Amino acid sequence: MAKLMTELKWQRRQDWRPMLEFLSGKLSYRKRQLYMCGGLRMNWALLYDISSRNIVDLAERAADGHATAEEIKLAAYYAECPTFGNDFDPAWVRRRMTFEAEFQASGMRPSHDDPYEHLVQAGVYTRAALDGKEPLVCAGEEIIRPLRTAALIAEAVFCVTDGSIMPHLMGHMDNLKHWPGGWLVREIFGNPFRPFVVESAWLAWDGGTVSHLARGIYDESAFDRLPVLADALEDAGCDDRAALDHCRSAGPHVKGCWVVDAVLGLK
Repeated sequence: MAKLMTELKWQRRQDWRPMLEFLSGKLSYRKRQLYMCGGLRMNWALLYDISSRNIVDLAERAADGHATAEEIKLAAYYAECPTFGNDFDPAWVRRRMTFEAEFQASGMRPSHDDPYEHLVQAGVYTRAALDGKEPLVCAGEEIIRPLRTAALIAEAVFCVTDGSIMPHLMGHMDNLKHWPGGWLVREIFGNPFRPFVVESAWLAWDGGTVSHLARGIYDESAFDRLPVLADALEDAGCDDRAALDHCRSAGPHVKGCWVVDAVLGLK
C-alpha cells in the first residue's frame, strides 16, 4: 500500500499505518520519537502509572539529545513494571497494600503518598474497595485492556530500527482504539511531497523574531502561540499557505510540529 501513496491520499488519509509505511526507512530518530510521544500524550489518561508518563517525558528530552544512556535504561526498567499486569490482580494488590501500610508505619514513606490513587482514577478499582469497605474486584477487560496497551507502547517508546517503527510496536498502536489517526503523522512529518523550505531572509527579519518565537513555542510546548508565529512568518515574507494555515489551525499540536521544526532547522 505504501508505494501507492499520493499527495492527495497523504492529505486526506485518516489511517496512520499506510502513511508510516510510506515513510519507512526515512524517519529520523528524533521525528519518530516525537511522533510516539505525541501519540502517547493524546492518550495521557491511559498512562495510569507514573513510570509510563516519566518515560514519555524522558523520550522527548532524548529526542533532542538531553538524556543520558543511564537515565534511559533506568526509565525503561521502571516503565516495564506496569506491563506485567500485577496492578490488575486483586490478590497481588492486597498483598502490596499490606506491605505499603507497614512501610508507611515505619516512617519511610510519607502517609499522604497514596500509590493506588492512580488505579482509582483509571477506574480499575473503587476507593471503597481499596479501603476495605467492599470486596476488591478489578474492572473488566474493556477498562484494563487499553491501560495495558498504552503501558506497552510507553515501555517500547525507544524501539526504532533503520528509521522505522518496529512492527510489534505498531501492533500495539493498532490495538489502542484512540491512537491518533493521520493528522498526527502530518503534524510531525508535514507533507513529504511538498517540503516546507524556510528562507534565510525570514529568519533574519526583525532581528530574528521568527526564530525566537519558534524556539519559545518548542521549548515551552506553547502551541497557543502558533498563530503569532504565522503572523510573523507572513510579515517576514512567507507566503506558504500550508505552513501559515497549519499554524492558525485549532490543532491539536504536539512537540515536533513540522512548521516549528523547519524554522528551527530540526530534522
